[in-house]
Amino acid sequence: MNRLEQLRARLQAIHGEEQTVLARVDQENRELSADETATLEALNVEFGKVEREIQLREAEEARSQRMASSGGRRTGDAGSPTTVRAGVETALELRSGADIRVVADREAESPRGGFRHFGEFAKAVMNAGLPNAVADRRLLVLNAATSYGSEGVGSDGGFAVPPEFLAQIRKIMTEQPSLYSYCNKMTTESNQLTFPTDETTAWQSSGGVQANWEGEAQQFSQSKLALKQVTYRLSKLTALVPVTDELLEDASAINSYVPAKIAEKLNFKRDYAIVNGNGVGMPLGMLNAPALITVAKESGQLASTVLVANISKMYNALFADWRPSAIWIANQDVEPVLDTLAFAPANTGGTGLIGGFPLYLQVGGIGDAPTPRLKGRPVVYHQAMPSLSSAGDLCLVDFRQYLMAEKASGVRFDTSIHLFFDYGLTAFRAQTRMAGNPWISKTIAALNGSGVYSAFVALGAR
Repeated sequence: MNRLEQLRARLQAIHGEEQTVLARVDQENRELSADETATLEALNVEFGKVEREIQLREAEEARSQRMASSGGRRTGDAGSPTTVRAGVETALELRSGADIRVVADREAESPRGGFRHFGEFAKAVMNAGLPNAVADRRLLVLNAATSYGSEGVGSDGGFAVPPEFLAQIRKIMTEQPSLYSYCNKMTTESNQLTFPTDETTAWQSSGGVQANWEGEAQQFSQSKLALKQVTYRLSKLTALVPVTDELLEDASAINSYVPAKIAEKLNFKRDYAIVNGNGVGMPLGMLNAPALITVAKESGQLASTVLVANISKMYNALFADWRPSAIWIANQDVEPVLDTLAFAPANTGGTGLIGGFPLYLQVGGIGDAPTPRLKGRPVVYHQAMPSLSSAGDLCLVDFRQYLMAEKASGVRFDTSIHLFFDYGLTAFRAQTRMAGNPWISKTIAALNGSGVYSAFVALGAR
């Protein structure tokens, strides 16, 4: 058995191992375990490497046959490089199989996979699906499995986006102003995250670790940890974008449009869940969290208003230790209301209120850049917030107390020319897994008095 036959046999064996794992999971009607996921990912990587070597060896065999039949002369026009269907010039016809592998490996390690920009990559994917097309060799190096057909075959499957273009998607998501940027973030290799948590306070007199004053020669009082296990399952966030062949022809437009638009949508969907998510197949938003404190409106308070008393009570409900990193978040329609917010102190004679000074301040003055503050904390406006006068249209939050867990692999970005082939469309797909939840599962009771505090405070409906 020669090397090519060995590779083909190994490819079949890998496929059989994958099918065995999936069949067992399907038979038991459950999700993949962490070990099974790791096994399949390893098999997928090996499958790609073996298939890539098969393609290169088959190409070399076919080239050798053409060279033998033509008496050692190049096929194509003399003195000019051979051009493949995707319009990429190559001089590989004159190289040996070893040279081809070196070039392929070098391009696979390139941040752009050998492509000049994203538009050129997208156009190569489109051309690879045309009848009787020869796929751009750079795509063969970047082949990745999709849910359609065999892996690495242009018209039957899909191609992975080169690393630098994937980094472009990731960069846009993390650098856009977003609520996610304020959160306490961590990554995990698994599809779930489990960790112990201790929600006891330093002043609790029972439950959890205790400290006691002891007399001389007395036995120490003992206490035990009050830990509970918390498990978060990562949910899948996806975007599927079919693009016309005509639009793909405009490489420069695709280069800027597709990655930016997908990132924009993923970013907002994630932020919206941080605020409003119900925790089912998505993060649990702060407005639905058990730890949320909602400050009720004042007696007789009119709709579409925010009073000084509202701000004072909200600030008081935020646990003092978390105030230095807290921010106000509001629907943008709240801004004109805050512009008129002023505190009017009583006069020394006690006959009424006098004057007043604004509470909603621009740093350095109203003519400066829009960096307003309330009670010294920044105000951020976001479209995920409920409408003016609805509960939660204005919130005070310390997002360090909100956990965002994301799959370590980050955002996966693929293309498929099979899904919408009969419509003349190419589908771009982005997906990632994440979970979101407040660190605290309940409010904090004060040591003295009846005060109740939290990291998440909302103004009630008016």
